[in-house]
Amino acid sequence: TRIRYSRPINTGDATNDKVIDPSQNMYISWAIGPINPSGVAAKHHTRVQEPGVQITFGRNAADECEAISSEALPPVTPWPTRYIKGDEVTEFTIRIGPTGGRRGYQAITGQPSWGIAWFVNDLLIPELELKRG
Repeated sequence: TRIRYSRPINTGDATNDKVIDPSQNMYISWAIGPINPSGVAAKHHTRVQEPGVQITFGRNAADECEAISSEALPPVTPWPTRYIKGDEVTEFTIRIGPTGGRRGYQAITGQPSWGIAWFVNDLLIPELELKRG
């Protein structure tokens, strides 16, 4: 998988960005996370470059990058989908909590999480069956 990211050398935002000097070696920090169907990174996992590694952004382009990870993640058994029926429950407690990682939100929905998930009556993203009246 390749993800291409670009930004101007000078963003004009001195508060949050530094100007990139294409003639100088520069240290960088970066992070990447699961990309959702809208093309947005839902949560970031950080990988830190080894000490002393610098990039010269003005050099001629060459594809010499190593894969971030060559190991496939082992399969996990997802937690079962939970259900709440409105005729059995009349009060709901709603809170935000952790996603449960690959066994939780991601396995239940098939989508990357935002790092938080809804809990209803202490159940992670249950399906609600409600009736009007």
